Amino acid sequence: DGSGPGGKTVARRPSNVSESWLHRTVTKILVPTADQSMSMEHWIDQQRDATGQQWLVKYKADLMDIADGLEDIKEMNDEDLQDLIDQCGMGINDSRRLRRACKALGANINVEGDESDRNLGGAAAAAPAPAPAPAPAPAAPAGPTDSEKLEQWVRDLGFEAHMAIIKGVAGSISELADMTDDDFDELVQEAKMKWSQAGKLREALVAVGAKLS
Repeated sequence: DGSGPGGKTVARRPSNVSESWLHRTVTKILVPTADQSMSMEHWIDQQRDATGQQWLVKYKADLMDIADGLEDIKEMNDEDLQDLIDQCGMGINDSRRLRRACKALGANINVEGDESDRNLGGAAAAAPAPAPAPAPAPAAPAGPTDSEKLEQWVRDLGFEAHMAIIKGVAGSISELADMTDDDFDELVQEAKMKWSQAGKLREALVAVGAKLS
């Protein structure tokens, strides 16, 4: 009936949310924390896209139903977050924004294209000291990062004015290539592009592998 010990309301667990979420929810019933829901609501209201618009508030009801507070968000792993994204029915643009927002909050989330997430294997075990050898030749300069390649791609298209919005929904060219028609239309509307600009962007995305109609 939705009631827990002492008549407290127990958070509903959607069928596709992981067992780790259920464990944390039970813990919060037994050891309640102060005013988590209010801080959660404030965090949702503070999330804004590159144009300053609140983008997470449209999922507020689902988020407040699934997570009791910010501690739930901070403790999420990739599996938990994907369950939440599926439950909210988020598109690819908003799901990427949510991943970055959760990462910034301290969640152990991997963000594609994030330079800090590329080396996940940890430090290699220490090896015995090698015998003295001639100094190696200087290493070749590192190539551009995914983010730098994306920035150059945007500049080549002449879309510098839309740089912040495009980077807000994708961290790399390959992420842009994953866009659906709905994602593309959402990006065009958010950037307030003219018809000719939208056509130019669509052609450029198709050229890098996007499956747009």
